[in-house]
Amino acid sequence: MRVMCKPGSVGGRGGQPPRSTRLTEDIRKQMLAEINAVPGSREYLEAKHGQVWDTQQLSDDFEVIGFAAPLVVVRRKSDG
Repeated sequence: MRVMCKPGSVGGRGGQPPRSTRLTEDIRKQMLAEINAVPGSREYLEAKHGQVWDTQQLSDDFEVIGFAAPLVVVRRKSDG
């Protein structure tokens, strides 16, 4: 079976994205809300999560392959 969509359409029923996409988006939105609910300094973030990167440090160490806030898929430049 081949499914074709109009250019610019999202490919779900009635113009809606597939259910799995909606669930993933809801989870990502919840994660963003939780992350942004408590502002913290870099020191706080390092104490809670270990190493953190700013934008320049991230681009120095990694190649960004995909991004869907708050998640990032990367390839480490040092070892691929």
